[in-house]
Amino acid sequence: MSDLPRDMVHNPTGFRHPGEQGLPYEDVYIQTADNFKLHGWFIRSERSRDVPTIVYFHENAGNIGTRISFLKYYYRRIPSNLLLVAYRGYSRSEGTPTEAGIQQDAKAIMSYIFSRDDIDRNKVFVHGRSLGGAVSVYALTAGGFDSKVAGVILENTFTGIEEMAGHIFPKLKLLIPFLLKNHWSSLKSIGKLSSPTLLSLIHISEPTRQAEISYAVFCLKKK
Repeated sequence: MSDLPRDMVHNPTGFRHPGEQGLPYEDVYIQTADNFKLHGWFIRSERSRDVPTIVYFHENAGNIGTRISFLKYYYRRIPSNLLLVAYRGYSRSEGTPTEAGIQQDAKAIMSYIFSRDDIDRNKVFVHGRSLGGAVSVYALTAGGFDSKVAGVILENTFTGIEEMAGHIFPKLKLLIPFLLKNHWSSLKSIGKLSSPTLLSLIHISEPTRQAEISYAVFCLKKK
């Protein structure tokens, strides 16, 4: 279990909302198809219609406040609009996190960004890190948004939860398929991506090895 708090109210100053780090933002609330309300932030550039818009699908642990420094780095280095929305059960979003539920969230988040009229919809990029990489792959392939985005960044994601669990608990490998509630089998879908894709490997670990496998499968299916 992570020691990071689930709600931003418990974060130190500077990590409760983007305004504490000088970022211009608005609270956004998105209704999912199964009637849960998600909360997140839209950081809007002064030239919002001229710059790219990046949808960031976050990692598993903690709350979206713990990602503010990353958003600030993005915003300062790359003129852009940024959308970060907490999955259900995270931060101030309603519900309980499940694979099927977060898949609904991903589609709702993507539908929301393409509904905004203050951005260039031809310059929407998706960036998913770790769990967010799996969420991104789902949103673009099963969610039907692959043809709409300008590109996708998958950072230190994994091939699937089953493979990850098998590496961490090798003695339980035969039982894992029966114990898992969530699977996130990205390896089955990553080859379907047609949008320009950057797979980023940050450090040597099992997720990095799985990201390399994902990249190899992606390349093979493009031949």
